[in-house]
Amino acid sequence: MDRVMGQTVGMDREGRQELHYRALEGDVAGIRERLAAGDEVGLADRQGFTALHFAAQESQTEAVRVLVEAGAPVDARDRFGNTPLWRAVFSSRGKDATVEALVEAGADPDIVNEAGASPRELAGRIGADEVAALFAQTH
Repeated sequence: MDRVMGQTVGMDREGRQELHYRALEGDVAGIRERLAAGDEVGLADRQGFTALHFAAQESQTEAVRVLVEAGAPVDARDRFGNTPLWRAVFSSRGKDATVEALVEAGADPDIVNEAGASPRELAGRIGADEVAALFAQTH
């Protein structure tokens, strides 16, 4: 991507590219379009959020799969130390499809954030029983 005054062209004030927003919306076709256009799959915004963080947070399972297939780093940490898996667990609302997709992609359920909570611990704390059961199978 071209750079203008230290900022990659195509990024907004938050340091996000269009790929971040497509992931947030779960727009799989848009994600593929932006990747083909050269958006960086692992680019973190000013808060450390990657497109995968956004897709995971919004339980956009198909978007998560597409991003992972494109090489998104599954254990990237935002400024709070949260990985996409942590965000997926926090937002799971008793559903585990997105969490499962991240675990299958190799996401580590035992990475602790700045507050000392891992995705595995978080699942127990918030009563996400299906997610906790999934983690019990991963050791």
